[in-house]
Amino acid sequence: FPTVKQLATSADPPSPDGKATRQLVRQAAYRAPLAMPAWTQAERDTLCPWFAQALGDEQAAVAAASAQAMLMCGGPFIDKLLDEAERRAADTSQVKGARNPLWPSGFAFQLRETCAGKLYGTDQRASTEQCARLRKLFEGLVTNNAQPARIRAFAVASVSYAWREPATLPFLKKYAGHPVPEVAHTAKRHYEVLTNVLVKEGKLPPSAAIRRDPPRTPKTPPRKPGAPAPANKKPGKP
Repeated sequence: FPTVKQLATSADPPSPDGKATRQLVRQAAYRAPLAMPAWTQAERDTLCPWFAQALGDEQAAVAAASAQAMLMCGGPFIDKLLDEAERRAADTSQVKGARNPLWPSGFAFQLRETCAGKLYGTDQRASTEQCARLRKLFEGLVTNNAQPARIRAFAVASVSYAWREPATLPFLKKYAGHPVPEVAHTAKRHYEVLTNVLVKEGKLPPSAAIRRDPPRTPKTPPRKPGAPAPANKKPGKP
């Protein structure tokens, strides 16, 4: 770990692309501990605080790796992840730019795993209070007009992903008619998918299943008797 820690904080290498090289080295340094299959308590005591201080890192891959680490640390470190998520969600200073504080850094994808099941490499789960806090964050993103449509749609999908239960269906149905097309499309699609999953799991009656008709293919009109057969299309031509 001392070597990894040194690489994560080292200066730019003496080369023409020093800054770019340093960014790649930092990414590798922060990802290295995540490859360990299981952390001992002594390792957790060292790694979890180290990763927590990098949650707000400007380098997206480092922040995403740190968010993943919080899911391996659990307990109070989930609160640190939520603290950073709420800070990012409230920062709308960059939402119209190419780089958004929450999207598409990978941080958000780790965030939605928080309440989707057991935490990485453990038998722990996020607490009820932590999941309520995350749900409030996602729902706030959906209704925040200052956020781009793709983030609002992602928040809808995240609720469906993490709370796969009948109580989530009214939420999805509510936003299926949203005026923002991306939000409405995502809500409608996830409503259909989640409904059919719950039917399959026996949590809803079979009558609730939503059947989607396959797209119709135009029928080829019958060839008249004596008419020449259609010429073969040339290779490579549509």
